[in-house]
Amino acid sequence: MIKENKKKFYIFLLVINILGIFTYFQQQNVISIDRNDNIISQRLIIPSEDEISSNFVSTPLEKIVGNKDESFPNLESTPLQSIIGSDNRKKVSSTNIYPYTAVCKLIMTFPNGDTYSGSGAIIDGFHVLTAGHCLYYSSLGGWATSIMVIPAMDGFIRPFEYAWSRSLTISNIYKKNEGMNHDWGIITLDRNVGLYTGSFGIVSASRSDYIYHSPVKTAGYPGDKGYGEMYYASGKGKRLNIFEALIYQKVHLYDLDTYAGQSGSPVWKTHNNDPYIVSIHSASGKKDKFNIGTRIYPRLFEIIKDKLKEDSKNPPIDKADMDTNYDSVATFPASLCPRDPFEISFRVKNRGTKDSSLFKVDFYLSTDTIISTNDYLLGRVDMNIIWPFCDEEVKLTGFFPSNIPDGRYYIGWIIDSENEMIEYSESNNIFCIERQISVTNKPDLTTILSTISDFPTNITVGDPFEVSFDVINCGSKDSNPFSVDFYLSSLSNTTYSLGTVYMNSILALDQKEVKWTGQIPSSIPGGLYMLQWYIDSENQVDEISENNNYYSSLIRVEETNNSFLNNTSWIMI
Repeated sequence: MIKENKKKFYIFLLVINILGIFTYFQQQNVISIDRNDNIISQRLIIPSEDEISSNFVSTPLEKIVGNKDESFPNLESTPLQSIIGSDNRKKVSSTNIYPYTAVCKLIMTFPNGDTYSGSGAIIDGFHVLTAGHCLYYSSLGGWATSIMVIPAMDGFIRPFEYAWSRSLTISNIYKKNEGMNHDWGIITLDRNVGLYTGSFGIVSASRSDYIYHSPVKTAGYPGDKGYGEMYYASGKGKRLNIFEALIYQKVHLYDLDTYAGQSGSPVWKTHNNDPYIVSIHSASGKKDKFNIGTRIYPRLFEIIKDKLKEDSKNPPIDKADMDTNYDSVATFPASLCPRDPFEISFRVKNRGTKDSSLFKVDFYLSTDTIISTNDYLLGRVDMNIIWPFCDEEVKLTGFFPSNIPDGRYYIGWIIDSENEMIEYSESNNIFCIERQISVTNKPDLTTILSTISDFPTNITVGDPFEVSFDVINCGSKDSNPFSVDFYLSSLSNTTYSLGTVYMNSILALDQKEVKWTGQIPSSIPGGLYMLQWYIDSENQVDEISENNNYYSSLIRVEETNNSFLNNTSWIMI
């Protein structure tokens, strides 16, 4: 009986070997797709082959709390890390170098309201290849409600800005049991960001082909490193014997170091200097002996090709997307008065994938943080075309208007204020600086220098002379009556009063002549003096500025020469 059972067992092994060899040679041809090969808003599921059981569990997603990634807490049986031996991961120092430009950080929101991060790779103008559990997770409520895709993210720098998911595609088999053999997903984007980042190709081969046990690379966004930092690793795929190849038909085993948050990272090989994805990182092996990805098996290869071809019939329409570059807002005074010179500037960025048109930016003052066309208009700036992912300075300069009442205001602006272009989003065109400034409406008296009369620069004591000029109220409010005092001040800071002129109220923006006529008192010794006057010398007017009321001019005072009258004898004949 035992011998008979052994005989049956050997026959079974022989059949398995024959089937494996047949399958191996049947699938030896390598299929590749050009990187430049070229939806509906509903989520799609693609029927596929029957699921094969697996002993592996999904790499945990990374929960985002503020700007920090935290490991998904509900996967108790999942190892938090997938480092094999020593950690050979290295930070990508320049994410703006291809192919790292096509590696994406994914920020997924699920029906339970939680947000998680993953990774993915751009495979044409508007598709991203990633893990299926980045798109669908039953314990989080099922389908992701939204996915933000950020290519080449480097910390908080987004060189290609972002795109949003337009539709999600996974295997129907994966949706049923969430197993590793079909843990793949395709994100259809709302814009052609891949035309700027470049894209990965994909390659499919037999499960026993050399591409799966030769050197490979991966890159993505591990949650144990800095937020938004991309890391890469190099390693080798695990060579499978014929029995392992039968068991692991749709997976790829490798010794690449990864971490939670790298689900969906591309695992690729380079051919003719072009990167081709051979599998999608999706899971951690037990006891950290190896990591695992869903292989681009032939059926999946065809599914991806068909999906890209079908979506090419209805590609996204590229648009501009104008927004404030939030780190560029200029400082401005804490208070402003009518006709004060001022400057406000910031940089406007095109976060879209199409050149902007010509557009306008309107600046406003508002009593609240809601900026609208009902607020006080400060001015308008005309802007030229801005290329995708570029920014330009917007600068408003001028004199503060006089029609704004006293009070505290917020400064803000509306980009594309006349709606001259179609954008991805119109909700990011309005910006408010949440710091108030004070606006004060007061009179402001000062001398109009061009109206000062030509008075002599040499004045003899006792001789009459005249000084006249116009005083203007530069403020937005009528002045009270005020006085103007005239002085002589010596170089030794001795001051002599010459007289006072009393003035009536001056209307806002109006002007009146001030005229003083008199003579230098005999008590003032000769010498060099400053002829001065001070407007509103008794501070009867509360002004915008008290620093422009003063004027002075150098003159020489000469004494009367009467000495010859005292030293000469006069005789009457």
